[in-house]
Amino acid sequence: MHPRHPEKILRLPAVMEITQLGRSAIYKAVAEKRFPAPIALAPGCRATGWLESEIAAHQDRCKALRRERKPPKRAAARRRRAAS
Repeated sequence: MHPRHPEKILRLPAVMEITQLGRSAIYKAVAEKRFPAPIALAPGCRATGWLESEIAAHQDRCKALRRERKPPKRAAARRRRAAS
């Protein structure tokens, strides 16, 4: 039998550091279902945290969306001028 490694739970300050988002931005995104919801650290406990894997998956989705977006026309024009 393999030993079970519990998944790391990140508290709000760690999530803020990793994502570079503020407290209110995180909770607004959670309310809008654009960010993973926190989980209770224990039944009936007010303390919450985020699963590290869910934060990593969220960051991966953000990176993928960024790659899919086309640059604005002004940025493309600047690059053309710089290349000339």
